[in-house]
Amino acid sequence: MIKDLKFHEQAALFAKLSSIAYMHPEKKNAKGELLKDKAKQLGFTATFISNKGAEAYIFEDKENVVIACRGTEPTQLKDIKADLQIKRVPSDTGIGKVHRGFKLYTDKIWDKLVEAVKSSKRQNKELWITGHSLGGAMATVTAKRCSETEELKTPTMVFTYGSPRVGDGDYVNSIDRAIVHHRFMNDGDIVTKIPTAPFYFHCGSLHHIGKDGEVSTYHKINWFDTIVASLKHPIKSLIGDAKDHSSDNYVALLDAWVKKENTTIA
Repeated sequence: MIKDLKFHEQAALFAKLSSIAYMHPEKKNAKGELLKDKAKQLGFTATFISNKGAEAYIFEDKENVVIACRGTEPTQLKDIKADLQIKRVPSDTGIGKVHRGFKLYTDKIWDKLVEAVKSSKRQNKELWITGHSLGGAMATVTAKRCSETEELKTPTMVFTYGSPRVGDGDYVNSIDRAIVHHRFMNDGDIVTKIPTAPFYFHCGSLHHIGKDGEVSTYHKINWFDTIVASLKHPIKSLIGDAKDHSSDNYVALLDAWVKKENTTIA
């Protein structure tokens, strides 16, 4: 059961599910692997949902339902457009404003996600939501909606990797009140630095993976310091490393963290 895993093991598992969410539902990847086989290795069945470029997988076992929203594909123009639509619009929950592109992508598959959440509630299964990059932003928006929709259920936890900022201060503050969100950032991952403060903010507990592979946790990010830093060093605040954003790197680094932590415990 996922709840019985140690935190670092949960983090590594959801990184893997977020990564394989990029795979085609039927075609083999460059390594000759099939999505259903990768999911089975992790103990899950997989159901693919898609609508007008927005995609996610529902991974399921006897005790858990995991929604893994698919992230940004650089070769997909629609994905890039979603990331670049920086206009803020009122959130569905009525509190604050959210990134227009992330909301639109979530809207496209929302009805199908609702069915998955209702199913988990009927079967009394734990609900988890995850995603990398654009998928992380979609996961955050989805989790907030689930927590405030009476017929649905609040996710047990949300794990995101390399997620961009999703909304204004009021919106992200309401998310922190509603859900348990663990947000992972690999070193200088440039996607985590956009859209810029003070118009957008992050939410959740930040787990930063340093150059040495060490994971440091920050439970509360000071918004004022974020704004000051972005204004004092506007160029530096936007500089990052594209390679740090790779979902494969998140998987490898968190696998290494699991090995280190389990060795220490043993």
